[in-house]
Amino acid sequence: MNFGLSEEQVLLKDTIRRFLTEQCDTTRVRTIMESETGHDAGLWRDLAGLGIAGLTIDERHGGAGLELLDLALAAEELGHAATPGPFLAVALATVALGASGNRPAQDRWLPAIAAGDAIVTLALAEDDC
Repeated sequence: MNFGLSEEQVLLKDTIRRFLTEQCDTTRVRTIMESETGHDAGLWRDLAGLGIAGLTIDERHGGAGLELLDLALAAEELGHAATPGPFLAVALATVALGASGNRPAQDRWLPAIAAGDAIVTLALAEDDC
């Protein structure tokens, strides 16, 4: 049994690392983090263009339809570069929405998330809320 990464997974990691090396150096990270919002819409739009926002979103909704391991590989590369942005919130929300079975919500939100047009987060409620 092979426990190594597939060629596609290695390519995913390399693509993200190369992009971040070119587009998100430490100077840019510091500038974003010191900004009033701590967010760079252009950087997130570019990452969404790479497919980061839609890694685990079904292809029928404009995503890549990949697995949680692929999401973890992306997180590793984004963390390595200390990339500021909504990746974790978006990743958690898309996994939850994808597993929810709520087709109208999926049809409404997943394409916009995959395209980078919507930034979302995960919210949990207790039974008595």
